[in-house]
Amino acid sequence: MMIKKILLVVLVLLVLAVPASAQDVSRSAIVGVDDVTVSVGETFTVPVWIHGVSNLYGYDVRLPHDQAILQGVSVDHGGWLIPGFVIRQGFYEWNGPGCGGYCAWYAMTQLRPALPVSGSGTLIFVTYRALQPGTVALVPWSQLSAAGGIPIYANTQTATVTVVEGK
Repeated sequence: MMIKKILLVVLVLLVLAVPASAQDVSRSAIVGVDDVTVSVGETFTVPVWIHGVSNLYGYDVRLPHDQAILQGVSVDHGGWLIPGFVIRQGFYEWNGPGCGGYCAWYAMTQLRPALPVSGSGTLIFVTYRALQPGTVALVPWSQLSAAGGIPIYANTQTATVTVVEGK
């Protein structure tokens, strides 16, 4: 009888130790961008946003694009978290995960005593100049973390940039 009580207490402690985000995978965060249509020669900004995240403390976001159609202008902080340490900011040539050759890249973490953030907001702003007509799929890649580097899993919403002849 005593062993059953001990096992029950251990089971309850294990359930309480697993974060809510790990218990309910259907409530994953979503990192995404929205469709946009622009004219050749136009400079425009694409916000990369997040919805439904819990305890976000740092992130690494990459947004690859076709350099023949879009020219990268700037990558800026979205203003939602307090950037304590910016690890990477700008446009990079790299064939690794989430970049596929060339991408906008922003990685940062907060520093203590900053608190984790939950909810929805803009992670980064990526500004482009449209070079020629065509379409570009924007597929955000992200690694999110809670304090201590604990991974936060997120789904992705992709978008299309359509560049049309100038007006």
